[in-house]
Amino acid sequence: MANGVTGYKYQDVIRALENADASGNTEDAAELAKIANTLYTEGQAPKSYTWSQVPVNALLNFLPNMGEFYFNLGKMALNPQDTIPAFADLTSAVTNDLIRQVSPKTHEKLVELEKSMYDKNPKLWNAVTGGKTPEQLQKGYQQQISDIDYMVKENLLTEEGLKRTLAEKPFDVLSVLSPKTAIKATEVVGKGLQKAGTKALDTSEKFSKYLMQSALKPKEKQIMTGQSDTAVKVLLENNIPLNSKGVEILKGKIDDLNDKITQKVKTSEIPVNKSEVIKILEEVRKKYSNQANPVDDLAAIDKVETNFINSHPDILTAEAANKIKSGTYKAVGERAYGESKTAAIEAEKALARGLKEQIEKVDIDVAPINAEQKALIDTLKLTEQRVLKDANRDVIGIAQANPTPESIAAVVLERAPLKSLISKYLYRGQKALRDPRLNAGFQSILGPVQTTPTFMGGGFGGILQPDERYTDINFLTGKYPR
Repeated sequence: MANGVTGYKYQDVIRALENADASGNTEDAAELAKIANTLYTEGQAPKSYTWSQVPVNALLNFLPNMGEFYFNLGKMALNPQDTIPAFADLTSAVTNDLIRQVSPKTHEKLVELEKSMYDKNPKLWNAVTGGKTPEQLQKGYQQQISDIDYMVKENLLTEEGLKRTLAEKPFDVLSVLSPKTAIKATEVVGKGLQKAGTKALDTSEKFSKYLMQSALKPKEKQIMTGQSDTAVKVLLENNIPLNSKGVEILKGKIDDLNDKITQKVKTSEIPVNKSEVIKILEEVRKKYSNQANPVDDLAAIDKVETNFINSHPDILTAEAANKIKSGTYKAVGERAYGESKTAAIEAEKALARGLKEQIEKVDIDVAPINAEQKALIDTLKLTEQRVLKDANRDVIGIAQANPTPESIAAVVLERAPLKSLISKYLYRGQKALRDPRLNAGFQSILGPVQTTPTFMGGGFGGILQPDERYTDINFLTGKYPR
């Protein structure tokens, strides 16, 4: 002990000091008193309160103590292999002490019976007691009762201890004095935390979407038409990265849906009328009529219509209509890439859209697949657009003008892949926390423990539990036994 006070806890030392003093060991008591004084000076002693400070500190510690209370109960519920034996030991210790105090002779007979069982069948005895001899078992019982007595005295039977318990463990006290009130307080706090938690999750979801949109950097038109919102939703919900790999994933999903549509329309017996498809061109004509010189554009639209009529029969099967639609979208996409849209291209796109709508009319199961595919196509356009821009940028970019770690970090953080990665983690995190199964799991653990007996037991356990800030489960032994 002369080497210092490292490893000692204040209440351990005080208890050893009391034992030394009670046994008349003044030399050891004096040494322990010095250690206790050093620990006290270093601020390792339990905090003292005046009665006027108790209410304020009780309010401040109410929620933390409630959290500690439920943490301990949850830990017990999740670890029954530890909880049940500990509870059985405590019950045995209390019962043993009660018998000893009420009827010493009965207790003597009980101890003799334990010794007899140990002598007759030591293997069975060891299996039941965990290898403890009858003497060790009785000594363990006495130690548990001694610990309980000590903590009752420390936390309840002294003025300082009582003030500290009321100030630092208010929920434990409430759970003992009025379990129903403690349960009600739990419900009120739980609703408040749930509301705050929902708001935090909503904020996290919004921020994740903002980050993804910032990473995509959509054009104004794409924002106004809702394409950017669609792309953000698709990327986040499908956990698709904003890079070349993400482009390939999107293309694969689109191809899968194409195959799905192809299989659907193969079985459709209702034909698609070409004249119904052509009607959609009137919308395009109206759009291009409102200009100073519409002649060339209207002629281009008429030519598209004539070519469509001459190239295909009046009545199409759903399968044939779907092939024409897919081929048209592909041809228009390749022809229009990097160019401004013309009346002819708009007319071809309109015919493809008309075919899609007519197919949906003859086979209603295709409509949701088409909607899903359109969302993926819109997402692919924005993703390709962003990936292409990133590929053409310098690795360090503007940071070259001032190549400090800070400037390089700022540029890297601005990159679409990193932004989208952070966005995905935020989105996945809030989705996981909203999962009903998670809440059901908590309820399955905490639901059964919200009963009056459990609350009272948990409260007593919290009050009598040594404060981990000042004590350790291993008290001083050997020279200074407990």
